[in-house]
Amino acid sequence: MHKSILLMLLGLFLFSCGNTKVLKAEKVKVIPGVPHGTPVLRFSIEVELKKSTQFLSFKIDDSPKYYAFSVTNLVTNLQSNNNMFYPKGKYKLQIDLPFEEKFNRTKSLLEIELKSNEHLTVLTKTTDTLKVVNLR
Repeated sequence: MHKSILLMLLGLFLFSCGNTKVLKAEKVKVIPGVPHGTPVLRFSIEVELKKSTQFLSFKIDDSPKYYAFSVTNLVTNLQSNNNMFYPKGKYKLQIDLPFEEKFNRTKSLLEIELKSNEHLTVLTKTTDTLKVVNLR
């Protein structure tokens, strides 16, 4: 009895997670081109949606959740905020934060919370590199 309930829950979990796939995660330190500009850290995660989905929050390591971030359709290159449901497709979620020393390392755990058909799902991906872009 317990095994069948566990298998049903596992199947439901796998089915709901199969609707979205994380393609890649990236962290970039952007150094501005003006002498007194402040560097920012740009965090992005690319996902592929199999059905209509709403992005609820974006979290980095142990920071609080962020509820405002940009979403870019990777096919049309159109950008919007995260306050809507997105149809099937590939998207890039991105947030720029003021530079903090605690994020100045190669690996960061990026976490997105999303809703599809009233199911809440949390997806995670770890960045493997810290790229530096100097705009000077």
